[in-house]
Amino acid sequence: MAELRLGLRGRVSGTRVLHMVVPTTDTELVVTLNRLIVADYDAIEAYEAAIPRLSVDEDRRTLRRFVEDHRRHIDKLSVFVRQNGGRPVDHADLRRIVAKGKVVIGGFMGDDAVLGAMCSNEQETNDVYARASTGSYVQPLRLLLARYLDDERQHREWLERRIIMTPKGETILPCL
Repeated sequence: MAELRLGLRGRVSGTRVLHMVVPTTDTELVVTLNRLIVADYDAIEAYEAAIPRLSVDEDRRTLRRFVEDHRRHIDKLSVFVRQNGGRPVDHADLRRIVAKGKVVIGGFMGDDAVLGAMCSNEQETNDVYARASTGSYVQPLRLLLARYLDDERQHREWLERRIIMTPKGETILPCL
């Protein structure tokens, strides 16, 4: 796959710098979209592990809405994959083990730890969408990716607010 590298992956002096890949062919576009679909499947699996571990009904309802957002992303992105001659992935990848594992371990420590693990997972999903959103795409796809990146940011922001503002007014470790 040909790539146009515009930055570095990782952290430089505490600041996240993105490695941006701009698709140059239909095949590269399909690969990029499938990466997003996999990230959404990973998120769904982690949320489904988190929901039954939470004790607050409102938190469970909010996470269910996030799951629906991820399912909607998969459905719409799959259409673009097919339109570009590809086959959409239909499952999570091995990263789901790490994402789900953080949630399961957090479940032993309570709601705030579960939500903190989900916040960390959402950051990873945000990063994948941010990288993909830098590409030169047709207008409908560009708008869709911007909307989905906004969804992901809203998920992360809700999780950050929720884990910092506990019912007891305590400050918890922020999203990692």
